[in-house]
Amino acid sequence: MKIAIFSILLLAVTLRVYGQEIDANKIFEEKEEALIAMQARVFIAKERFFKGLSECAKTTYLEMFREASETSGFPEDKLLEIILLESGCDPTAKNRSGASGIGQIMPLTGKNMGLVKYGNIKKTVVARRKGKITRIPVYKKVIVRDDRFNPKLATMASAKHLAGLAERFGNINNAIWAYHAGEGLVNRFISVAKKTPGWENEDMTPTKLYFIAHSGENPQLAEMIAKFDSAKHDWTPTYPFRVACAGRLFKSYLAGTFNPEDFSCSNQETKHELPLDESAH
Repeated sequence: MKIAIFSILLLAVTLRVYGQEIDANKIFEEKEEALIAMQARVFIAKERFFKGLSECAKTTYLEMFREASETSGFPEDKLLEIILLESGCDPTAKNRSGASGIGQIMPLTGKNMGLVKYGNIKKTVVARRKGKITRIPVYKKVIVRDDRFNPKLATMASAKHLAGLAERFGNINNAIWAYHAGEGLVNRFISVAKKTPGWENEDMTPTKLYFIAHSGENPQLAEMIAKFDSAKHDWTPTYPFRVACAGRLFKSYLAGTFNPEDFSCSNQETKHELPLDESAH
């Protein structure tokens, strides 16, 4: 994927060509579309994701997303797309990293959301000191309540968390990225990007970060993206494009046009409102 991203973004032109102004917004839109379309390969032969399409289309989950969106103010379609990508609407999902539940929430994040409660348990360790047996009390912090596996509570908490991120970043895509990679890392990326001459006061987005990184104007940013793009974890600005791709595939599923053997994330699908009837099952 890294090679593909470099290939397509190395074609990015500068904002001026032969002294003529170029429509920057149009360039960014084209790059964003290209990045979204490229994510389709991520879902090839992903049976869990294919199963998630039908799970997330169930009325129970659609109502849950709608309620969480109305309460939090975070867009319903984006909330659904994130949950679809993270867990395939599986409330029992677990990740080796510790992320769990329908929203794939880490334990400490879950604590901040009010979903996870820690407590101390006391154990007695027997030790020998100076020939005498001594019993030493040891306290261990453990999770005593974990509502990350409660889909309704976890979905609401995720929506509120995303709404808070969107408010702080002032950008939905940055909020989506921060949900996955962490707010601190996203701020680090943005800080490095703003060192680019002429971009210091720009409102940064994942698309702009890729544009800058591959324009040759900020090698540090390009190196940072490469560093955080690994086979095990991808913390790069790619995540919002993957979420968008998942959303387009979901809409094609609702339209009855999704083919697991041949699908695309190109912007060709017709927009559909999320249904709330039994036909979604």
